[in-house]
Amino acid sequence: MITLVSNPMNPELSAFCRQDIFGSRVYTGLQAYGTGFPFFSVWQQADGRNQLTAVLCALDGQATLYAAENAEAEELAAFIHMQGFNSVFCSCQNALMLELPATREGAILIHEDKSRLRVRHAVDFEPPGQAVYELLSEADGPWVKLPPFDVWYADVNHRIRHGACTMAAVMEGDKALSCGMILSDGIALSLLGGVATHPDHQGHGYAGSVISALLEVLYKKQKTPYLFRDKGKNQRFYENLGFAPVGKWALCESQELSFRN
Repeated sequence: MITLVSNPMNPELSAFCRQDIFGSRVYTGLQAYGTGFPFFSVWQQADGRNQLTAVLCALDGQATLYAAENAEAEELAAFIHMQGFNSVFCSCQNALMLELPATREGAILIHEDKSRLRVRHAVDFEPPGQAVYELLSEADGPWVKLPPFDVWYADVNHRIRHGACTMAAVMEGDKALSCGMILSDGIALSLLGGVATHPDHQGHGYAGSVISALLEVLYKKQKTPYLFRDKGKNQRFYENLGFAPVGKWALCESQELSFRN
């Protein structure tokens, strides 16, 4: 059975979500937004013994899913189609389980080697949001399209204030040369992303310093860091920083799924 989550402090939900980086992303969103906003919702699926088997959240129509191996796939797939999400972000394993055709795919990385960290430049942990947004806009990838600045910053700033997100950048005056973020700072698992370097300033190790500084923050909190890498991009860069692949992510968009009838 799939039900709307009404208690953000449910320890069973917390324990279930911390098993997986997508589940952690769902729970971090719940911690940041709770259940009182119309644009953010969280659902859970439970079996006949009331044991959780899947969690799903949606922020402005963008859904994130974690389903365990014993999840009721048919029910989940029907629910996703009924809701009419713009996209579903999940592991490739979950996409296959629910027969959701992936529009984009990439590697799920875990950080394993602390000896590779290298902070060789000054890293600002309170960079101007506008500077970070402008840099991310220039490096906007084919599978991630940033919303307008006001919308983006309202979400990021809200997550920062609730301890779910951290921005960092190497700055030159009011310009961000390189940036990165802890996108979801979960209970046990945390996700890095939003990594970009201005084309005119690549090759100086700025991104390595930003990511290493963020990893140091997570290790001090005893978190396990993850990162989603675009398919075919930056493999050697992340390997040199101590990341290793542990799976694949999938972005399933509405035009491929025919969500809206």
